[in-house]
Amino acid sequence: MAAAKRETDIGPPHYEQFLHPIIKKNYGTWKYHESVKPGVMVHVAESGDKIFTVRAASPRLVSTDFVRDLANLAEKYCEGHLRFTSRNNCEFMTGEQKNIDPLIADLAKLGVIDGVLPEPFGGAHRDPEAAANTLREALIRNLEALAPVSPSDLRERRLQKYRRMGVYSEAGS
Repeated sequence: MAAAKRETDIGPPHYEQFLHPIIKKNYGTWKYHESVKPGVMVHVAESGDKIFTVRAASPRLVSTDFVRDLANLAEKYCEGHLRFTSRNNCEFMTGEQKNIDPLIADLAKLGVIDGVLPEPFGGAHRDPEAAANTLREALIRNLEALAPVSPSDLRERRLQKYRRMGVYSEAGS
């Protein structure tokens, strides 16, 4: 017997109403997932439907303008579907593979992406040693570039970077 539908104004709305239509249609019937490129996954359902996820890092505290910028990108490329993970990443979900590269380019313009590290074929989980070496090389390269900068200047640069995210200005001003 099906449970009676309960109407209430207590608590948040059920998350299901916010799922991407492809996820809702194929909920619990995913065949596999794989890395398409760094930061991008594709989940393939038993039906053959695909959903692409583009993940970008996000600071823990952000301005409402930054959230609006992300929401605008989600509207432009992902039918309005965006989620924040428990690790403060933002994930854009789209059923259209053609939207991935323009979305990544726009995320870079916003300053959300500093760079993309290549992954081993099939994803970092397929060759953790190679992925760790790529990360180590990138960390060393970036730390060497920052070595001559004073700690106070590093803090100021970081503050300015995150303060620029979501800054609103009138067109033409």
